[in-house]
Amino acid sequence: MSKILLNKAMFLFLALLFLFVFKHTNQMEAKNYTVTNYKEISEDYHYSTDIIKYKLKHYLPTISIEYKMDTLYEVVVYKSEGKLYYHFDELSKDSIFKQSLNIPDVRHVQLISFYIKDRNNLLKIDKKIDNLFFCIKETELFVYKFN
Repeated sequence: MSKILLNKAMFLFLALLFLFVFKHTNQMEAKNYTVTNYKEISEDYHYSTDIIKYKLKHYLPTISIEYKMDTLYEVVVYKSEGKLYYHFDELSKDSIFKQSLNIPDVRHVQLISFYIKDRNNLLKIDKKIDNLFFCIKETELFVYKFN
């Protein structure tokens, strides 16, 4: 009887230790990062050189947002005319345009095991290459680059 209790206690201790270590080693709060949003397009679309192929699908970037110390630094908007770069100071002067982009001045991104928590969204990491994390949500691809 005491061996069974000892085994159960040892199992419980090891399980709790594993959870504690797992929780604390697989969680990271990013401070400097870039988030690029892509939308799925037809493979017949040939009007941009920025198209990427990921998992047999074609994606066109729509916006790339860089944060330094969780604070908005720069935005790249992809248009048919090319890339349009906006620094935070420029966006602050045009509040209507900035509001239409729907991007926060301060953003918190966390890497939690196999997920990225971005604002109130929890995105499953589909693939990781070095400091790039690929997440798919419906017809959108999100690429997070942590610096």
